[in-house]
Amino acid sequence: MAISSLIKEGGLFIGNTPYPFKKNIVSDETHLFVLHPINWKRLFEKCGFEYVIVSAMTFLPYLWRINKKWNFIIPFYIP
Repeated sequence: MAISSLIKEGGLFIGNTPYPFKKNIVSDETHLFVLHPINWKRLFEKCGFEYVIVSAMTFLPYLWRINKKWNFIIPFYIP
């Protein structure tokens, strides 16, 4: 069953993936697919999602748990 068929009209899907630029990402056995952010966007669009936004969560992961104003988004991916 496709994710897009489970989401109600106007609903959202929010997900996260490992950082795709780490040197040891190939040896990560906990994830089947580690894709570049552009490839994730293409995949979701191909699966029927109309409005796809792909962005880094924060510069330092999980800072938003301490204070929401620390959840700034860097405008690019750092390879």
